[in-house]
Amino acid sequence: MNNLLVEVKMSLIVKKAKIYGELEYIGRSQNVQLDIGRVALQLANLDLLQNNIHFYIKKLDQINADLAKCSKTTQNLHEKVDAMCDVLFRIHGFSGDTETYDNIENANLMSVIDRKQGLPVSLGIIAIQAARSQNWDASGVNFPGHFFLKLSDCDNEIWFDPFNECKVLCENDLKKMLKNMFGINAKLESQFIAPICDQDILMRLQNNIKVRALGNGDIARAISVLETMALLAPLNESILKELISCELGDQGPNRALSRLQNFFATYSKSRNFEELKDLQDKIKLQIN
Repeated sequence: MNNLLVEVKMSLIVKKAKIYGELEYIGRSQNVQLDIGRVALQLANLDLLQNNIHFYIKKLDQINADLAKCSKTTQNLHEKVDAMCDVLFRIHGFSGDTETYDNIENANLMSVIDRKQGLPVSLGIIAIQAARSQNWDASGVNFPGHFFLKLSDCDNEIWFDPFNECKVLCENDLKKMLKNMFGINAKLESQFIAPICDQDILMRLQNNIKVRALGNGDIARAISVLETMALLAPLNESILKELISCELGDQGPNRALSRLQNFFATYSKSRNFEELKDLQDKIKLQIN
């Protein structure tokens, strides 16, 4: 029995290392289109290592197959969004979790598939991977405070909200959302409706987990999530500094210093990181 437990534990360690390796590869290949549903499942798998990722991939494949059936006769973007709505919300029973919005499971794609509820970004990832399975041009939008999607076709485009049953959004809707979140002087700037790359969508997903972990006082989990974010965006200094800050408080200076030294060994030739070098010097003083 003990040997079996050791084998199981070792297999989970290997599984985790493999996922970390794939995330690192993605981080070194910035701004490329990803199999975003699968990568989001890998991130979820890190929290639920004993889950079988292939079970959830089959769930996504079924969504893709159902969308293919429901969209056979679609002739425009509005009809495609209607087909997406039917598949996600009518056939598969997903919904935006308005009652327990801050539940950390809403940002774990495996849990979202199990519970049929999620955040805008997690439901958006399911919608993106389904749309792309039909060769539709789908992307996330760089809107602050609420994640929604853009579907494009030649010279046409449409915005829709996967959290609210794929409701189609117009410019006035976006202006109203901004004013509700940031005050009456908030303006709809062009950067707010620009598409974002898949890595940034995954960063947004993970940030939801990190914020909730920190809010719950779970520093160890926040560190684990920040590690995945640092792999996805290795040159993001703010993420690295936040990770090091958490490690300093939870694990002491040696681990933080080792992380910085590894970072410089890998990326110091890409650009000058003066703030990080200053941080490294301050950490060294704590050890000495």
